[in-house]
Amino acid sequence: MSSPPRQTSSHGNNTDSLTPKKKKQQLTGGSHANNPTAKGLVREIQAQLASRQGLLAEQREMILAQRASNTKLYSSIMDQLSAMDKQLDAQLAHVKQQRHQHDNYSRNVDKSLRQARATEARDAKRRKPAPPISAPPATSPLVLSTVSHGMAASSPATPSSSSATPVPPKWDVHKCGQFGHLSNLHRTVTLVGDGWNVVVATHPVDAFSVRVSWPATASGAVAVGFTREPNCWKIPVNNPPRSFPYHKTGWFVNVNQGTVSSCNDDEYAKDQSSRRWMFQTGEVLTAAFDFTRDEITFANEGNDQGTIILDNVRSNALYPAVVSYDTGVQVEFVSM
Repeated sequence: MSSPPRQTSSHGNNTDSLTPKKKKQQLTGGSHANNPTAKGLVREIQAQLASRQGLLAEQREMILAQRASNTKLYSSIMDQLSAMDKQLDAQLAHVKQQRHQHDNYSRNVDKSLRQARATEARDAKRRKPAPPISAPPATSPLVLSTVSHGMAASSPATPSSSSATPVPPKWDVHKCGQFGHLSNLHRTVTLVGDGWNVVVATHPVDAFSVRVSWPATASGAVAVGFTREPNCWKIPVNNPPRSFPYHKTGWFVNVNQGTVSSCNDDEYAKDQSSRRWMFQTGEVLTAAFDFTRDEITFANEGNDQGTIILDNVRSNALYPAVVSYDTGVQVEFVSM
């Protein structure tokens, strides 16, 4: 006996024809619809999700607003910095202009002072003092014979009978370089550091004497003499050089090396340097300028080895100056 055919329900056929994803959605939806608790939980989750999405949107808007504010603030700061840079550039240009004017004014004042002092010196030398009534005729040759051998008379107009001792010059506190230290009423300068340093006297003179001392370890120059450029002290300060051609600013004797230098770059100065003029630390060097002969004379007061004469010196006023490099170098003005 044959069995009756198996009948399939339409519901079963529909279920079998659905995809697994749709089956899950159908089962889940049906279970939610039939389960009030699950349905409430889903609604609560959806509400929380919507709330969090709203909060995220608000935070995003705040971040975008803060970013725009920061961009605007940055732009404002950059504009202010640019304006400040322009103001600083303008102020710097104004300061440079004032400094240039001040330098020109200082040069003009120095030039006027040099010319005035040179004129006074020439007038004083041209004026001959009246001889004393009681002085015998033999006084004149005695006066001429008092000029030290090899040294030019610094002030011919001064009577030989005068007992007044000339006051030694002083170093200029405003022209003593970055390593110079002044003492002894500004008559002594001592180097307190290694490096090129120039010290210039306060005013031009015709003659001066200095006691020069330097340590045994000194290897650089210790040059003493006259300069025609009183502002040459600025050269190693503004632009510290490895080598300093100080000879271009005047006439010097490098006492610790026994050489002579001249801004004229003449052969005579080279010949004088070749014989190595001996000089010991602590000795006195005397320098004199005779503008009537255009000559500078150097003499070592502590060692009778003759004098050095540099000619063709063209200048209205010369300043005592010292150029040195090593710590411990000391140059002191002394009475002549």
